[in-house]
Amino acid sequence: MAEPSNKAGNAFFQSVNWGANKKRQNTAQEKNILSDDHEDKDEIDAKKSRILHIEDGKAVGEEKDVPKKKEAVVIPRVVEEDWRVKRLREKEASGTLTDEDRARLAILLEANGEEGGAKTTEIHVVKSDDVPDDPDYSAVNIADFGMAILRGYGFKEEEGIGKTNKKPVKLSMPVRRKNLGVGATPVENKGGNSNADPEEDLKTLKVGSRILVEQGNLNGKYGVVESLDPDNSACYVKLAIPGKHKGLVKISEFNLRIVPKKEYEAKAKILNSKEYDEAKEEIEKKNASREKSDYQKSKKKRKDSESESEPESSGYLWAVEDLRVRVIDKKYKDGRYYKEKMVIVNASSPKTVTLADENKRLHEIRRSAIETVIPRGLRGVVMILKGEYRGEVGEIAGREKKTEALFVHLFNANCLVCVDSYDDACEYVGDVRGFDQSIE
Repeated sequence: MAEPSNKAGNAFFQSVNWGANKKRQNTAQEKNILSDDHEDKDEIDAKKSRILHIEDGKAVGEEKDVPKKKEAVVIPRVVEEDWRVKRLREKEASGTLTDEDRARLAILLEANGEEGGAKTTEIHVVKSDDVPDDPDYSAVNIADFGMAILRGYGFKEEEGIGKTNKKPVKLSMPVRRKNLGVGATPVENKGGNSNADPEEDLKTLKVGSRILVEQGNLNGKYGVVESLDPDNSACYVKLAIPGKHKGLVKISEFNLRIVPKKEYEAKAKILNSKEYDEAKEEIEKKNASREKSDYQKSKKKRKDSESESEPESSGYLWAVEDLRVRVIDKKYKDGRYYKEKMVIVNASSPKTVTLADENKRLHEIRRSAIETVIPRGLRGVVMILKGEYRGEVGEIAGREKKTEALFVHLFNANCLVCVDSYDDACEYVGDVRGFDQSIE
């Protein structure tokens, strides 16, 4: 008996490539098929089929029909025919339509947006081959009903709404927080506190957030959030100073504010923190006002003591003849000469000087009752009263208003010196020929 031939089996094994590269390619293809983002689940399921047999080195499986992709449902506009158009069409059908009626019909059709006939009142459901004769709204899924009506009015998801808007706008409906009254606006935590750590989240209420109650019977109390009640827009807080409220307290999210860690540590343990802040601010204002008043009084007292005691006790007699000075004694002659400028004509006494006013009248007055005068502008002649160049005369070459410094060009030394203060120089009205070498 002849042995069965194995040619068919050898041909099968020779046609199959058992290499690793083929295996990796098949694996990659299988992964690509399963992970294709553009295919629906039905298409992927259709490609997954049972292998029935192997023919010519290829796996043959059962065929499955890939279902067609569902198309969008459209409900066209339903517009009833105008009774005037209906009457004119009846005349047109009976052959009694005149030229005037024909023009009227064309105008009415154009005004209604129609082209030669009334608008359709049918509902076309693309996913079904059967088109109902009458409007059958039950043929449309309730979830697709709203978008189907919009598509009937010309709305397209890929196009913008309006004449000028060319880009599609994503429609969104803001979610209203629970337990928020009609017309109420929720208070949001703005953050940005200068005392806050940049890593702290002061906008999101969560477990562990440090809060300050700003409304209600717990106004001014600090606490830490222990748990949240999102269904009622509330949270359970453990107060820093519980008082009569033992345990956790339920507080609405609209009545609190998230605070930084530094503020919580500084104020959480203070009773009546609001009154404490107001009292602290008032005390700080009083202290600042008192310090300012004390400083002004001490400054005035020091100035008065210097003007009264320095010329007599220290031996510093700056007032000499031919200087123009100003009277600062309000009591002298009942204040008639207060702030008036006069020229010193005699300064031989250590306590008083003799002044001459513009009318050549003489006045004997205490040295402490006069002050120096600086001429305005440049090139005014002054005498230096203090320092290395005391007694020298020169003209003003410049001045610094902020620091009250003068730059004086001296006649004898022929140099420019800086006088630190207006009090260290005074206007000189005498003869300068003895000082200025350039004047013969």
